[in-house]
Amino acid sequence: MASDLTTTQRPTPAPTPAWVWLLMVLLIAATVYSGYTALSNNVALVDSQTAREGLERDKSRLEANASDLGTQLEAAKQAEQQATDELKQSRADIEAANGQISDLQAQIGELQDKAEGLEKQVSDLQAKADASDKLQSQVDKLKSDLTAANDRAAAAEKSAAAQKQQVESLKSAQSATQSKLEAALNDLAQAAKKVEAASPRSGASSQ
Repeated sequence: MASDLTTTQRPTPAPTPAWVWLLMVLLIAATVYSGYTALSNNVALVDSQTAREGLERDKSRLEANASDLGTQLEAAKQAEQQATDELKQSRADIEAANGQISDLQAQIGELQDKAEGLEKQVSDLQAKADASDKLQSQVDKLKSDLTAANDRAAAAEKSAAAQKQQVESLKSAQSATQSKLEAALNDLAQAAKKVEAASPRSGASSQ
């Protein structure tokens, strides 16, 4: 009876050592950490590529803006030079007109002196009708010449006034052109700063 009991009993399995469980836990933790690290690296790589593409687009846009600003700057310089040339020409025209006015005024003075002299002669020679008529004709002619000279002088003065007004307009246009030129230079400087700022960040992202 005792021999039957001994034959039916089974041996109790030995418990799993603690280091085995610890090793399994460490392997599981290492696997989870590796997966998390790989996922984080993948996300970081995608974010880096997206940021780099965005920086490339920004750099291209800034370069295009800088090119446009350079073109505008060149056009503004040309406009300023043209306005300066026109201003110089207008000043030269005004000086020429002033010279003509001075000449006409001198001629008017001479004609007035001649007219006064002829009128005096007419007063002295009133008794001589023929001579008086002749002198009166000369006086009338000189008066006509004087009127024409006055008309030319008035026209010259009007022309000078119009040219002065044109000079003022050209000065205003030159001032506006100068303002545009300064604005274009400021925009170009800002665009260059943005391009320089974008280039180091793009290089850092690629590394």
